[in-house]
Amino acid sequence: MSTLKPLLRCLPLPPSLPPAPPLRSDGCLCYSATCARLSPYIFPGPRRHAPLRLAPHLPSRVGLCHQGRERERVREHGQLAGARHAGDVSGSAKTEENGLEVDLSVLPVEVMERVVDWLEWDPDLGSRLQVSDMIKLAIEEGDSGALALAELTERFCTRLEFGTAGLRGRMGVGFNRMNDLTVVQATQGLWIYLAEELGEGSAAAKGVVIGFDARHNSEKFARLAAATLAAKGCRVYLAASYTPTPLVAYTVPAVSAAAGIVVTASHNPKEYNGYKVFTAQGTQIIPPMDAGIARAISTHLAPWATSPALLASSWVSPPPAQIEQEYLEQARAHLFFAPPPFSSLQRRTVLDSQTGIRTTHLPPGGSVAVYTPLHGVGLQLALRMFETFNLPHPILVESQAQPDPEFSTVIFPNPEEGADTWQLALDTADKAGLDLVLANDPDADRLAVACYVPQQMEGDLDAVGRSLCLPSSRPTPGLWRPLSGNELGALLAHWIWTNWREANPKVNPASVVMLASTVSSKLLRRMAEVEGFKFEETLTGFKWLGSRARELQSEGLTPLFAFEEAIGFMFPQVHFDKDGLTAAAVFTQLHSSLASSSTTPLQHLASLYSRYGAHCTRAHYLTTHVPGSFQKAFERLRQTPPVDFAGHQVLYVKDLGVGVDTARADGRVQLPWSRGDMHLCYTLEGGVELSLRASGTEPKLKYYLEVVGENFAELNATADDVEQAVVVFLSTLECSSIKKVPKI
Repeated sequence: MSTLKPLLRCLPLPPSLPPAPPLRSDGCLCYSATCARLSPYIFPGPRRHAPLRLAPHLPSRVGLCHQGRERERVREHGQLAGARHAGDVSGSAKTEENGLEVDLSVLPVEVMERVVDWLEWDPDLGSRLQVSDMIKLAIEEGDSGALALAELTERFCTRLEFGTAGLRGRMGVGFNRMNDLTVVQATQGLWIYLAEELGEGSAAAKGVVIGFDARHNSEKFARLAAATLAAKGCRVYLAASYTPTPLVAYTVPAVSAAAGIVVTASHNPKEYNGYKVFTAQGTQIIPPMDAGIARAISTHLAPWATSPALLASSWVSPPPAQIEQEYLEQARAHLFFAPPPFSSLQRRTVLDSQTGIRTTHLPPGGSVAVYTPLHGVGLQLALRMFETFNLPHPILVESQAQPDPEFSTVIFPNPEEGADTWQLALDTADKAGLDLVLANDPDADRLAVACYVPQQMEGDLDAVGRSLCLPSSRPTPGLWRPLSGNELGALLAHWIWTNWREANPKVNPASVVMLASTVSSKLLRRMAEVEGFKFEETLTGFKWLGSRARELQSEGLTPLFAFEEAIGFMFPQVHFDKDGLTAAAVFTQLHSSLASSSTTPLQHLASLYSRYGAHCTRAHYLTTHVPGSFQKAFERLRQTPPVDFAGHQVLYVKDLGVGVDTARADGRVQLPWSRGDMHLCYTLEGGVELSLRASGTEPKLKYYLEVVGENFAELNATADDVEQAVVVFLSTLECSSIKKVPKI
């Protein structure tokens, strides 16, 4: 390669850039004047892996130069406060104002080539400081150098995989991280795909909707994506501020856009970010669209010319102002079931331990629930959704109400992660004397719920399980019982079904359909068998649930509801992705209706078990920090299949990585499957179903367990035994590198 082109094409040159100095004897050309903000780089040697020198520079720029074959010492002069790796909140990165010379001939050729690619393409000047620091560490002797080289290789010689509806990963420098360059490359790939499928003119006219959450860099990534598309003359509906993911999913088909992008990492830790893509129908992308976009990314890696000025062009504007109101009205039109008057809505059930009589009373302030958006972006739209459903505003967890990219009051911003995430919300409800707590995850597409159980009513837990209970801080004894995603799915499905049936008594129930993923409870399937509506099972993830619901709608059926055990709930008559905001209002409406008849959600759940059979579920995960462990674990599972778990013999195996289902006469899996997928389903004797699946977005090996029968206490004991056996078995699969994560 004869010339390494100037970086940051999208940035304007400094107004007073000094003239280029003559070429030095070692082949180095760089600007060293203090006013220079952008250095041109040349690489005259024919070998891309030849030794390089990081030329004299200021903190705002880094030069890249050829230096010959001999190794030269590293000279350090000065230090700059800043982040060592992109996405870090604090730290320091070294820079040398008088020059930093590094011999890179000791690095593997592939690593050097990828680093040079990065330095040529990366649109972020600051990240080159981080790269220089990483290179300096990687050429050191000993273990520290080997570790640094391994990290350099992992960051630059592998790419963040485009799948599971887009990108998700840690923020940082390198092709295997979320950063400016990988966002630009993903957007270029999306545009190329849309232009090929629709034609450039049609794709540009339809445009792309872009939203973003409040995480570090989310707004910047969204603006980079918008500028990248606008550079091709593509219409862009760029959100003016933080946007809940459900609103983006609704907006895409509402404005007839070609696609949608939302920059979010949902419930992942603060170091993560993501890039989710929606189809024109508002569903998450599935094959072959995801593979088509991935191919387009890989063949168009060099960033094309763009400019921040494009964000002020006629191609870029916010979505129409009325979209948000239309979304709220659509939810109300299909899911508002005329709850009781507020006087009964606001009542709270209490059991008199001496008389055994249940009574209700009004809590102070009129609220019926406590709500937390967990430092995310759900608050404003959640309040509007409550108003739309004629529900009183919930009491807020003030310390978690506003967007905070640090998620400063929780260890994980995931309402599935247990006591730590729930604590402030439960304390708020205890102080207010309320029985219901609602939590959205940070991008507001999922909903978690907890119900208060006074000591006098703890007997109700025998019919639904006590394993999830958390302590209460009220003066009077009691417990908090979070509801699992499976339990919430059953309650919401029955609520929607019964209200639909009441409103449509003469319509054939087989004209409507509800859906659940294969790792979710089978109670919905049993409900469909009893009530007469159709049921569909899909692969894991709302990209499959949404796409299948859309297909069923096009076939003339009416999809009413879909859910997944990971607290995701979809209302297809509103849009085709999970929606924690609508779910919060619908569940509050359900809770209030039950309260008006002195019934709690847990009591109602027990009645569903009486009607459809008891379903006892477990779901958790193991994790590893050793790359390739899960792949090796699934290889062993396929080579040496387990015979039993806790004495329950394996009857059938469904392998979604090879397309085999031993329960079927033809031996073939009916669901879509992909070779190599890490997803196995086992049917055990005694009504036990077990699924093992490696997450597509996190280093987790998840297990999903369900036991079906009549006596919940017996099912609970069986589930405990099988779960323990599963965890022990999985922990021994790959030399103990896969570890159990305690339930908290």
